[in-house]
Amino acid sequence: MENTVWEGFWLNIVLALAGLVIYTLWKVREYLNTFDWGIFIKRNKMFWLWAFSLQVIFALILVIAPDASEAIKSITGIDLGEPMAFVTSGAALGAAASQAAKVGKKKDENDTV
Repeated sequence: MENTVWEGFWLNIVLALAGLVIYTLWKVREYLNTFDWGIFIKRNKMFWLWAFSLQVIFALILVIAPDASEAIKSITGIDLGEPMAFVTSGAALGAAASQAAKVGKKKDENDTV
């Protein structure tokens, strides 16, 4: 039985979410004694929305134009033509957002009014 294009789309979305969850669980390991899912979700919901939206856009682009994986690879360095690459991209988005938050926090600390 062949996978349809939309089955591939949903597989990519599930794998991307798995990558995001793996990255998240790896990062919270330092706070296991004090971790609270409610606080975590509340503080990170914008990241989750951003990362999930980006993954959906990538997956849709691949449904519409499968050859676009080469262009995406040249920009991100990740070959999204392979479904397991969505796991990597989910983790990479987590790392990028974490780094951006650190830079933003430092910028806010240096701002004076």
